[in-house]
Amino acid sequence: MTTEDADGRPIPPGEEPAGPGETTALESRLQTAFRWIWRFNALAIAGVAVIAGLLGLIALAAVGYDFLRIRHVEAVARVDPTGTRAPRLELNNFTEIGRTDLFWAARSLVQHEERYASGGKSAWSVRNYVFYDPATGATHELLADDTALVLSATHHYLPGDEAREQPVAILVRLVRRDTNGDGYLSESDVAELAIASPDGRRIVELAIPHDDLKGTATRADGTILAFIEAPDGTHEALHLDGRQLAIAERHRIEEAAAKVGH
Repeated sequence: MTTEDADGRPIPPGEEPAGPGETTALESRLQTAFRWIWRFNALAIAGVAVIAGLLGLIALAAVGYDFLRIRHVEAVARVDPTGTRAPRLELNNFTEIGRTDLFWAARSLVQHEERYASGGKSAWSVRNYVFYDPATGATHELLADDTALVLSATHHYLPGDEAREQPVAILVRLVRRDTNGDGYLSESDVAELAIASPDGRRIVELAIPHDDLKGTATRADGTILAFIEAPDGTHEALHLDGRQLAIAERHRIEEAAAKVGH
């Protein structure tokens, strides 16, 4: 029997109007589709929440690691050892000095500054150099004590000495005072220059405070050129006698910017 609508047109099978409390086949399909959409949305929201939670945990772990980990810094030393754990001196590896049959090694101070139960800052700084003579078995030190921070100690060789066999002298940069008052000896403080014999038995500290070393070079006559920036921002060229361990000449560098200012 064919069902007709109010205008007498036949209604296709499955699209007959629903009776009281009944749903049509189309409404049933729509309800099923909506249920799947709702389930998909719920799963998508849950997935986003899980991913966000994981990312939050990763970020929290990274912050915690950064908060608690031991940081290692070099060329920094705390002036007041209070608050550091068991500061200790360590001897680094020995290396041969050219063809002099001498060996040297840096002696470093290690300070561990605790901040939390399982974290802190470990500061490493060179405080001296130890020389060893294998012919006699004797050792000696470059500096009289370990109170200064040694920023650098470099052997200089004559031009053409490609094999680096016979050094002329050692140029040393030291920090002895906490000039910026931050409680640490570091490269941020005003440094001093010293020049030493290649075997480290003689050293002369030069009264030349400076903020930065802008370059060095060794000339054929054994003169070491050292370009420095002074604390007042001016620059100088130092001619250092590598054999006599003294200042031979000292010249201020007139900069182009200063000329323009005049």
